[in-house]
Amino acid sequence: MCNTGSCNLQVTSAAVGYADFTLINDPFPATVSPDSCLDLVVRFTPLLPGKKSCGLVINSDDPDTPVVVRTLTARTPPALSLHSGLVDPYGHLGSTTKQGSTFGLIYLQPFSPQWAWDARLALARFDGKPGQDDVDLITAGAEARFTFNPAAPLRIFLNGGLGIYHFDPGDVEGGLSLGLGLAVSTGDAMSLELTYDYHLALTASPDLEYGQLQLGAVFYF
Repeated sequence: MCNTGSCNLQVTSAAVGYADFTLINDPFPATVSPDSCLDLVVRFTPLLPGKKSCGLVINSDDPDTPVVVRTLTARTPPALSLHSGLVDPYGHLGSTTKQGSTFGLIYLQPFSPQWAWDARLALARFDGKPGQDDVDLITAGAEARFTFNPAAPLRIFLNGGLGIYHFDPGDVEGGLSLGLGLAVSTGDAMSLELTYDYHLALTASPDLEYGQLQLGAVFYF
């Protein structure tokens, strides 16, 4: 807080009116001499995901503007998620392969308490049935996530979106996915998730379907 005038400025108080913002270094009341500043530090500790804002109110003996309000804005950080688990083939894919394993990397960005979007990359392998080749799969996609109860200790969310599926042996196909998950926080910067996702790769021949059950760790940065 700076005094750009030619006389001493008596700052009587500073306050924020939103629980997500806290004054952690408040030097006021204090006298600010001409052409000098005092630091005021505000900590952002979000209770729910998303973008937040609040007013910082400064009271002083300035004859023109005794009350100054500045808007503070902040948003919860994105997260990086590592998931691994099992994949189960269905339908046509299940006729030649059986259960396999999967590993995924997800970038998650919340933009409201209930809504977030993510970008994801995953690797999977379906073990071939006797006489059949194993099938390797690389997927890349983007999804939206809706959390039903963002303030609860155990959160339930629904996710879905579009993706690109590269089967080897096989082709590159477009498709979609729909999933359901549970999340529980283990600290300020980490949570654990249990998810199930259904995937449908749309092909010119019979569509390829599979489901994946994964356990993941989410790291906020």
